[in-house]
Amino acid sequence: MALRTGSHDTGEIYRPALVRGRYRITSVLHRGRRGDVLAAYDNHDAREVVLKRLPAPSRSETTRLRTAHRTLEGLNHPNVGRSLDLVEDRANAWLVFERVDGRPLNEWWSTLPLGSSAGFAERWRHASSIAAALLDGIEAMHRRQLAHLDIKPCNIIVDAPGRAVLVDIGLGAPPDELDARPQAEIRERDGYLAPELLDGLSTSRLADQWSVAAVIYELLSGQKAVPGETPAEVARSYRAGRVQPIREWQPSTDPALEAVLLRMLSWSPDARFPTVAAAREALGSHLTRAIDAPRQIWSVAPAPVVGMETLDTFFHRRLRDLRAGQGAVIRVVDAPSTGKTTTLKRWADAARDGKLAVTIEASCLPSWPRTVLEGWFRPPPVDPRTPPPDDLVDQALASLGGPAVVLLDTLEEVDTLVWARVQRAAAAAAHGTSPHPLLLVLAGRALPPLDPWVAEADPRLFNVTAPRLQGADVAKLMRAESADEEDHQLLDVVAETHAADARGVAGTVISNLLLEETNQRMQRDGRLWIPVVGSAEFDTPPPPMPVVWPQIRGYLGELGHWVEVELMLAALPLARQLLLDALRWADVQGAVEFRDAAGRWMLRPTERGAVGGVAELHALQATLARAARWLEHNDEYSGLASERTAAYWSAAGEGGRAAEAYARAAKAHSGVGSSSEARRLAQLSRRFESRRSTSPGASPKGPG
Repeated sequence: MALRTGSHDTGEIYRPALVRGRYRITSVLHRGRRGDVLAAYDNHDAREVVLKRLPAPSRSETTRLRTAHRTLEGLNHPNVGRSLDLVEDRANAWLVFERVDGRPLNEWWSTLPLGSSAGFAERWRHASSIAAALLDGIEAMHRRQLAHLDIKPCNIIVDAPGRAVLVDIGLGAPPDELDARPQAEIRERDGYLAPELLDGLSTSRLADQWSVAAVIYELLSGQKAVPGETPAEVARSYRAGRVQPIREWQPSTDPALEAVLLRMLSWSPDARFPTVAAAREALGSHLTRAIDAPRQIWSVAPAPVVGMETLDTFFHRRLRDLRAGQGAVIRVVDAPSTGKTTTLKRWADAARDGKLAVTIEASCLPSWPRTVLEGWFRPPPVDPRTPPPDDLVDQALASLGGPAVVLLDTLEEVDTLVWARVQRAAAAAAHGTSPHPLLLVLAGRALPPLDPWVAEADPRLFNVTAPRLQGADVAKLMRAESADEEDHQLLDVVAETHAADARGVAGTVISNLLLEETNQRMQRDGRLWIPVVGSAEFDTPPPPMPVVWPQIRGYLGELGHWVEVELMLAALPLARQLLLDALRWADVQGAVEFRDAAGRWMLRPTERGAVGGVAELHALQATLARAARWLEHNDEYSGLASERTAAYWSAAGEGGRAAEAYARAAKAHSGVGSSSEARRLAQLSRRFESRRSTSPGASPKGPG
């Protein structure tokens, strides 16, 4: 289940605040008619979880929770949230779920570039993979003889790659007591239960089929299958005993697809499909599935690339095509440390040297996927209170002003809103419909598909994989210790061994050579390594852990998931040389991981780094303030990631500066047509604006 930052109830202290001495409740996600859903922190396993609280459960409810926990604990399905624990005490039952990163379906859907006039085909293109995931997840539960009984948009979490995960679990018919929930919550969450559940007639698995169809119906039509603003209106709609055909809202709806959904929405359970599997089979080819983010599936063979020189020659040919008015899309997809970022930097330099096109580089920062829109995606300003126009991408491409080379890196971090815009830009580049010729380069460890905007067999789509290093390539990084033939033979053997150990990955080769140098089995001569003849293989005791490492790790945890190395050196209250020495130790011990993103080296502690206990952070607020100031002085990533700056200022007690940073972030998101994010950030800015008068010092002017 997902934490919804904007809807947390933080105005009260929840009781009990600690469950079984292990789960510390941090906020209220939702107060239901029968129980509460709560965000919590597992002190034992150091992770965030979600609790479902059921006060004074009946015997049948207790049996239902035990069955659900036993089933969901061992299901291990990518489209179903897992149950981690069940806690029963005298007054309550608590079902503990894993936390699923992402947004509830209704929030995710609102971020898609779908205008009010979007037709059936455009809506189904986004809804199809959601429908496939829900049907797969529900079928897996039903095979274990478990019905969900509470399928609705807020219980469907969609992660960054667009994968839908079904969370929570229902208890059957809602209680007969008066519904005391706020009106907005009733409107958001009611209308998805099958009719027989409301009548208390059945809790069979056929009810899930109706609820899934109700969710799909709303995605396609923009209207609820059972409309109503109040409980009385919803009850009246249920008594009508039918739903309106989707074609009344979307005239272009596929009749065969509509017939399947209307059968799933039959008021009589017997009139529906006998199983969810049968319903999925009836939908047949209408369904498409999202590609799992860690994998990349190619429909065409990668371009035959051998050696770095060939990569550059290939790119120069694409530049000549661009000069002739013909655009293209290049995908550079490969494992970490294979040189993707280095290749893109070299290509950017080549494009700038040619002086024939505007050249823009952008990258997803870790945890900030929309920073990849910086620079190239600048449509005319839109009103953040309204949905973005359908031609937003066309307007942004027109604003480039001429032929352009756009290189987008680290796209494994991309979210669905950004990818929808990248897909349309790719279509404009490959099909020549852009106002100006466009060469679009997409790089990452894994990328979602470009279908249906660009077919895999499109002649203007090129797949590039960086070549693996062979022993002869690694030998070029080394020098023999002497001119003796024996030393040269040793060099060849060492080079072949390093190439095989690293599986040809350039970054791994360099890391291994550095480790060999540290262990005195290599010597450095400028940029070349010299194998030491007769170096013995023996175990040496690891160097002692620096005294300051637990403190450094604590600060890094407060600064975020990934932290810029330069930010760490500038912000932490420790001497620079002391920090560098500690990082060297952490690198040798595998206690820290590095990556290059957006031209900045970033790091994060690994599980091996969790040594030395937890240190007390005496200067945390001052450290966060220095980190925020460093970000502001380093362009703040042009605004799209300045929410992090605002969070630093807020944690440092600088409410006025936080308000300014949130306002800049809102303006930046509005500038790229991200209306919902702009509204959220503007609301945060107004909330912190009231603290400006009490903030110490004057707020500095940010760069832009």
